[in-house]
Amino acid sequence: MELVKLIVEKTKKPEEEIWNLIEAKRKELDYLISEEGAAHIIASELGLNLKATQRVEELEEGTTGIELFLRVATAYPAREFRKDKREGKVQNIMGEDETGKVRASLWDKQAELDIKEGDVIHISGGYVKKTKAGLEVRAGNRSSVEVNPKDAPASLKVSRKASVEEKTLDQVKVGELVIVKGSLVQIADRVPFFESSEGKQLMVSGLVEDATGSMRAIFFRRAAEALIGIPREKAIEVAEMSGYRALLEKVPLLKELKLYGKIKHNEMMNNDELVVNRVYPLEPGEEVDKKLETALGIT
Repeated sequence: MELVKLIVEKTKKPEEEIWNLIEAKRKELDYLISEEGAAHIIASELGLNLKATQRVEELEEGTTGIELFLRVATAYPAREFRKDKREGKVQNIMGEDETGKVRASLWDKQAELDIKEGDVIHISGGYVKKTKAGLEVRAGNRSSVEVNPKDAPASLKVSRKASVEEKTLDQVKVGELVIVKGSLVQIADRVPFFESSEGKQLMVSGLVEDATGSMRAIFFRRAAEALIGIPREKAIEVAEMSGYRALLEKVPLLKELKLYGKIKHNEMMNNDELVVNRVYPLEPGEEVDKKLETALGIT
């Protein structure tokens, strides 16, 4: 294991001794962690900072002692888990800096921080693991995560007030975060699920229309849950019992909604589309949604 070699190199201890420490740590924790996970703990207990970095492009598998600032591009809901004798909570996010993007998983107390898209986080003492989806930064009880720290790089601090505007569909441009008021006039007749590393997830697509035009809209995960009106677990049950069209029937067609998301260009279909992050019902006669403005930091 590359990590063991790094520990040996830094401590000058015999490799056999390091492996014995790893085995003892796994036994202490009822073998609920892998050899690699135990090696990270041993490295931390030995006071090693094998390689610290503050840039995504510098991350390497096996790196411990990470000092990394990230702007949260996507924040997935925290979820509880139970494995053998252990219970806990984990929140996954997609973070970015000026050099790239990386997935991060925040465990237990770090998953209680109510992290939102647009926040800047500082992960201290994390480590890098390689998964099927690529490199992943992990932060558990031996790590610390600070939300919107004062010493965050200026390049990661983005004013939500400046970056999110309410626009009509004829005004939006690719790459913009926008708020659009419109109605869904059509829903794609397809199975509203996709498979991910976290299991079956919701995805609904359709055509949104306002007074100026129309555009394809895609609702993933929480946005799809809000659109259908039931959580993912219940949606899976409904689809299994009554078929996926029973879920699509719950979508409120022709009801005016306020949609918050990003405009992207679909190369395959050669058109622009709205990837929806949040769905808010629009009250009759409403001109300004104060709740949404407060949530997004817009005044």
